[in-house]
Amino acid sequence: MSRYRNLGQVIEVSLEPWGFDGWSVLALYNYNHNIEKYMVTMYCLYRNEHDFPSTIVPVFQIKDNEPVFTQELEGERGTIRSNICRVINYMCKKHIIDDFISCNCQEEYDPEEECCENCEYHREG
Repeated sequence: MSRYRNLGQVIEVSLEPWGFDGWSVLALYNYNHNIEKYMVTMYCLYRNEHDFPSTIVPVFQIKDNEPVFTQELEGERGTIRSNICRVINYMCKKHIIDDFISCNCQEEYDPEEECCENCEYHREG
C-alpha cells in the first residue's frame, strides 16, 4: 500500500512582473506547531509554451557548507501567503532569484560540485 506525506499548502507566484516570462515560484508551506512558525520550501518553475512545467529549480541557501531548502517564516493563517509573496518580492528586488533562473546548474544540486560563480555568490547569503 502506498504511503503519503502531507507537505501542507502550495501557492504559485508569477515572476512575469519581474521580467521572467514563463517563470513562477512554487511555495510549499506547512505550520510547525513545535516552533509556532511556518516551514516554507520554494521552487522556481518554468512552464513552456504549452503551459507544461519543464524546469523545476529548488531555491536554497548555503549555510555551513550545506544546502538549506526549507526556511522558517512567521505568520498566521490569514497572513502567511502575503508574507511568502513579500519574501519572493524581496528576492526579486535584490536579484537573488535571478541566479536560480538564469544559471546553468538547473540539475539537482550537489554540494561537492562547483556551481556557476554567480549562483554561489548569492546562495551563500
